[in-house]
Amino acid sequence: RSSDLLESPNVNPVIKPIVFPASAPASLQQKYRHIFLAKKPDIKKTPNVSNILKPSSVSTTPTTLPIAKKRWEKPVIVIDPGHGGKDSGAIGKGKTWEKRITLSYSLALKEALERTGKYRVVLTRSNDTFVSLPGRVKAARRAGGDILLSIHADSHPNPNTQGFSVYTLSADRAEREYQKLLAQSDYEEVVRGVKLRGESRDVKEAILDFAQNETKNVSDEFAKVVARNLGKNVKALPRTHREASLAVLTAADMPSALLELGYLSNVYEENLLNQKSHKEKIINSIKNAIDEYFRTHDYMI
Repeated sequence: RSSDLLESPNVNPVIKPIVFPASAPASLQQKYRHIFLAKKPDIKKTPNVSNILKPSSVSTTPTTLPIAKKRWEKPVIVIDPGHGGKDSGAIGKGKTWEKRITLSYSLALKEALERTGKYRVVLTRSNDTFVSLPGRVKAARRAGGDILLSIHADSHPNPNTQGFSVYTLSADRAEREYQKLLAQSDYEEVVRGVKLRGESRDVKEAILDFAQNETKNVSDEFAKVVARNLGKNVKALPRTHREASLAVLTAADMPSALLELGYLSNVYEENLLNQKSHKEKIINSIKNAIDEYFRTHDYMI
C-alpha cells in the first residue's frame, strides 16, 4: 500500500540494545538510566549480583544492557527495496531489472510479515521511485525501525558466479561514520531518545560508542540468522556473511543488513529469481529468520 511508504509515526522511545561498560562513570549511568536497562543476571553464573556494573580492575568486558520494549508493541521492520526510479541497478542478460526484482520481493515480504500479525512493516519505497541512500536511512529511523533489511540483486563479470549473500557495515565505514557524527556542530539526536547537544565530547563519544558497537554486533547476529535460514533452501555464496562500506547500513542505533538475492549476471539464477516457487522459498526463509531473530531478542513473538 502506498500509505506505508516512508510511514512516519511518533518515534517509539524504545532504543536499541547498546553496550554499557562496567567501568562507565556512575554519573553517566544515572543521567542516561532511561536508556540502559541491565539484563537479569544468570544467578548460576553470577552468584554475587552486587558486583554487576561495578568497575573491575581485572576484566574490561562490557555488559550488554538491552532496552525493554513494551510487550504489546509490534516490532517495526523496515524493508528497503534497492535502487528505483532513475537508478535501475543491475540488468540481467534476460533483461531483468534489479529495481523491479527488489520491489517485487520486498512487497511480497511485507505481505508475508503482516499476515502473521506480529509486525508493523514499512517500505522505503513502494513503487518505481528514486530514494537517496541517506533518505532511506532517515526514513527507517523516522519510522522507529527495529531492524532494516535492504534487498538487492547482484552482478559479477564472471557469469558463473551465483548464490545469495548478506552484508553488514564494515568496521572502517562504522569508524568513519562515528567520527562524522562527533564532528557535527548542530548535533542531532543520533541515538533515539538521547539528546546530546550541549553535552561534552566525552559523553558524546561514550554514548555513540556504546550504541554503534552494539548495533554492529546485533546487525551481525541478524545477518547470520538470515544467512542460516536462507541457506537451508537457497544456494549461498561462499563466505555468505560479508562486510562492506554501504551507506544504507550506517544508522548508529538500528541493526541493519543488506541481502543480495543472487546474481542477475548468471542466466540460471536470473531465471530462478523470476520464478514464483523460488521467490516463495526466499520470502518464507526471510520471514522465518525475522521470527527467530525477535524470539531471541526479548520480544514476545
